Amino acid sequence: MSENVLLKVYAPLGEVAGKALFLPLAGPESVGEFLVRETRRLGCYEWFFDKEGAIRRSFTVLLNGTSIYHAAGLESIIRPGDEIAILAFMAGGAPSLAR
Repeated sequence: MSENVLLKVYAPLGEVAGKALFLPLAGPESVGEFLVRETRRLGCYEWFFDKEGAIRRSFTVLLNGTSIYHAAGLESIIRPGDEIAILAFMAGGAPSLAR
């Protein structure tokens, strides 16, 4: 069993965007604890969390391919070998052709 968690960042979170990081995990902990620690360490905490400590609405987090909001949210438990993906909601589309 791996002692790491795979963190995939598909979001505009500074220098970590577009990266897959293998990060150590000593044992089970909550997604919230893990993300607070790692976003602080990576220097993107303020981009990801709001002033109340909630994930900003423009992001979603998947744990092993399933949204944490379909589980226990930030209290969802991660274990070594798990995969966390951070996704950003993007707005926009094709420019209007009307003149």
